[in-house]
Amino acid sequence: DNNAEIHKSIFRNSVRACKDAGLMHLVVVETPRTVNPSDFVSILEEEGMTYTYLRTMSPLRKDKTYSFEKGITNKLNVKKVQPGSSLIPFDAETSEKEPAVMREDFAALIVQSLLSMDWGESRILEVSSNPGSTVSSGFGGKAPANKPMRFDRDWCPNSGMLAEVLSAL
Repeated sequence: DNNAEIHKSIFRNSVRACKDAGLMHLVVVETPRTVNPSDFVSILEEEGMTYTYLRTMSPLRKDKTYSFEKGITNKLNVKKVQPGSSLIPFDAETSEKEPAVMREDFAALIVQSLLSMDWGESRILEVSSNPGSTVSSGFGGKAPANKPMRFDRDWCPNSGMLAEVLSAL
């Protein structure tokens, strides 16, 4: 497929540009349209760029009630994929059977991975929703009186949950 070759070429050029600009670590988010995820991981490896490659086999949904005060709503399941493992492409039909991952929670995981994880290490993380672990709505618009929000650690309500999930990997 010519489109696949074009996408790989664009990705490789982007990785090279990032490396030339002095970036030390890339966070790559696999899209549902990625046909062969292993090709993109191989490019990162070939170019010598450390990375966090995030993927989900679950559908992504927008949380229409999201607000900053609400924060993260689900303690996501995150597992580290072993290097060299074959990466199965996203399948929209199969994914509909999985509980959805909220886009806002996924975005928060991206930010938290930059804050929590070693930039000198490459990793592939597979993300899914954690049914039954929906959390309360942040601070309800204000931080608790006895515990002011610490933006150096808790940059978003409930972000500490994601830090715990990532530190367990």
